[in-house]
Amino acid sequence: MLFFRLALFVLLPFLTVMFVAPYGHAGSSKDTDYNRLLFTLFHKTAFYSEFGGSHRKGRIVKWTQPIKAQIFGPNAALYREEVAKHLKVLHHLSGVPIEILPDFAEGANLRIHLLSSQAISQIKPGADCYAELHDKNYQVVHADVYIVTNNNIMRRHCIAEELTQSMGLTNDSATFRSSIFNDRSLIGRLEPWDSLMLLTLYNPALKPGMKKEKVMPIAEAFLRRAARWDPVR
Repeated sequence: MLFFRLALFVLLPFLTVMFVAPYGHAGSSKDTDYNRLLFTLFHKTAFYSEFGGSHRKGRIVKWTQPIKAQIFGPNAALYREEVAKHLKVLHHLSGVPIEILPDFAEGANLRIHLLSSQAISQIKPGADCYAELHDKNYQVVHADVYIVTNNNIMRRHCIAEELTQSMGLTNDSATFRSSIFNDRSLIGRLEPWDSLMLLTLYNPALKPGMKKEKVMPIAEAFLRRAARWDPVR
């Protein structure tokens, strides 16, 4: 099953180019409930932002340049492997080159801050973790991610959620009970539908700044194809 899932991730972008129509068939009566949930999850996470970014509402934002990450915090070394593991997943799903720079190196455009809940609350009151994106022409040029460290379950969830959101899926959603976009789930890994959100966003047919009216037909056609190939279904 793992082989088929990896093959799905590799082949989907090419399959989409072959099968997607210019405007798809949004709202088709033939869509399954699972399809509709995938459409809703993408719509909620890709076009809205949990923290700031109001100027991006209704448009997609994504990385088009290599990501150079750097990890900060008093005990950052303890969690470096954990962070690196998730960044590797994001690289494979998005196709964006990602590397972790050595300490004190210059040129980082993804700054990952691993701090206590008290330290984070002083920066963003009421937040356990969050991600801030800065874009130019809807292309992410810099991001700061803040992750709590003094709660193991929350830390694992925040690493999965916030680093994934820093790729351009900037909003929470309770569409799926078990999802890194659902703060009530507290899982520390990407579920299949979470992975599909990144695969969809980084479909080459979707360009930074595209409005949702143009994006959704392409995204829906992509997700229909993905749901059909998903061996779990």
